[in-house]
Amino acid sequence: MFLIIKIWLGLLLSGPGFSQNNAPEPAALPSTPKELCRLRGSVYVTDNPNQAHYFVYVEDYESSAHLSVFVEENKAFADQPGHWFYTDKKAFADFVVYFTDNKGMADFTIYYTEVGSFAGCRQ
Repeated sequence: MFLIIKIWLGLLLSGPGFSQNNAPEPAALPSTPKELCRLRGSVYVTDNPNQAHYFVYVEDYESSAHLSVFVEENKAFADQPGHWFYTDKKAFADFVVYFTDNKGMADFTIYYTEVGSFAGCRQ
């Protein structure tokens, strides 16, 4: 009886809904500079670089940053490029970042702006 259940579970788990070949792909994250300029929404900051979608370096000057970021206090308002809402729950994040002190290791750089209309990529 145990062998029959084991075989049945093996067949069930290798079916179309559970096969690794048929598993849904995770949501594609922006990978080109143009798509990076569209980053918006909720952000989780990790201390573990292996969990991050992006390595980010914070610039001191807006002119040298790829993206100006305006920090929103409400997730509902983080709906425009460069508007980020920081969350402390990874499950609620649209993407995960790791802040690095080494600019050479960063995927892109940001500058924090205090004016929401200045958020986004510099053109």
